[in-house]
Amino acid sequence: LPAENARKELSLSLFGSTQSSTTFPAKKKKRNGNTSTDSEGLTGSPREDGRFYKHLTIMRKLNSVLIISSTFYKKVSLRKLTKRVGDLREENKKLKQELKVSKAQSKRLSDKVDHLKDVIKELIDTNLISGDALSALDKTKKTRTKETELVRYLGSNLSASRRRCKQ
Repeated sequence: LPAENARKELSLSLFGSTQSSTTFPAKKKKRNGNTSTDSEGLTGSPREDGRFYKHLTIMRKLNSVLIISSTFYKKVSLRKLTKRVGDLREENKKLKQELKVSKAQSKRLSDKVDHLKDVIKELIDTNLISGDALSALDKTKKTRTKETELVRYLGSNLSASRRRCKQ
């Protein structure tokens, strides 16, 4: 798009029209009573023909420069996009790795909670603590909270059972 706009502006400034083609309508000029026209739009006058070819050459050169510059612009944009895609892939890999780590931590915590539940069941079976520990554990919602709740409950009940044993 920038190349096409620049081509139109140049064409407008040189020839007064926005045609992108390099052919011009035939001109008619009277010279000593004779009308000379050419099928290619040239008048037959060497001065005007030279100017026409000069403008035509300039347009061709500018057209090739615009094509080269637009190609370069596209290549630079493509490089930037490729680099951005690479960066996004790296970021995606890091996030996937973090997700794996957090899943592993969550699994370890849930395993700890399950182990503590088993310990409480054994303690209830041996009548060291009351059955309220499991109900207190099931009422808590978060895994970390469950773990801390269990530790507190076990600590308070174990100290109470120790006091009972000392008496």
